[in-house]
Amino acid sequence: MQELHDRGYDEGPETTSFLLTPVARMSTSAYRLSQRSSRRRRLLLLGQARDNSSNSRLLVDLPVPTQTSRPRQQPVPQFRSDDSQVAQCRLDSNRSLTWVFAGDTLIAGQSQDDGWSPLTELFADGLQAQRQHDRFVEALAPGLSIPNLASTWDTRIAVHRPDVLVVLCGHSDAISGLRGLRAFEDSLLKLLISCREAGILPIINTPPCHPVHRHDSLSDRQIYLEALRAEARSHNAVLVDHWGHWEWAASEMGYTERWYDDTGLFPGPLGHQQMQRTFLQSVGLPLSADASSN
Repeated sequence: MQELHDRGYDEGPETTSFLLTPVARMSTSAYRLSQRSSRRRRLLLLGQARDNSSNSRLLVDLPVPTQTSRPRQQPVPQFRSDDSQVAQCRLDSNRSLTWVFAGDTLIAGQSQDDGWSPLTELFADGLQAQRQHDRFVEALAPGLSIPNLASTWDTRIAVHRPDVLVVLCGHSDAISGLRGLRAFEDSLLKLLISCREAGILPIINTPPCHPVHRHDSLSDRQIYLEALRAEARSHNAVLVDHWGHWEWAASEMGYTERWYDDTGLFPGPLGHQQMQRTFLQSVGLPLSADASSN
């Protein structure tokens, strides 16, 4: 864990494939997502069950929602919570704020010189262009899961007395599959409640989607994604939906493989620039000159 000290700023591919993986003996009781996610959750469950021939006789034909028109332009990022005005007032205030960035360095990128993670540095650059007196702290770790983050609240987050908590979610949680979903949701809820009780503004960043043609855990990742979106919306967190932006870009523009690193699994330099743009737009701050040119 490394504090980001003030840095002396002067004032003045193809379309993403969504093949669903068979999962045996799935039960809707395993999911506790909010009502807003129920339709997509049902589609995932039906798709997984139909892929398993042994479950086909248990299925009841239900009307499946269809999309009659395809949006031709990207949705404008916006606050996802009902408390957006309070959040915006806090970010617009002149009072110096402490920002803590916590989450997975696999998403944020590894530093070459034991300094800041590339994504954290971009976020701090964009924020300090508008808020020169704010303080930034990095509390990232490789593969840090939401349960681990929640269990280390006192030593990783509260010790810095943040005004804003920026959570960078990776794909590590989804590795646990359905067995870990309840712990993921409970830990995320605990994290958001702790923020509310401490007067901290939570900003939840989804991971970007993957561009690969086949991924055995894709359905699990989508289920965790919906849980993340649902809890953020239900508990007045700001949601920065990188997955939604990358998914839209892959289907509408293509060539998003350039946004990933050499492994094709994690964001690279161009991907981090895209995440900076989405982050600043989602929290309602204007893009810096560098971010606007990317």
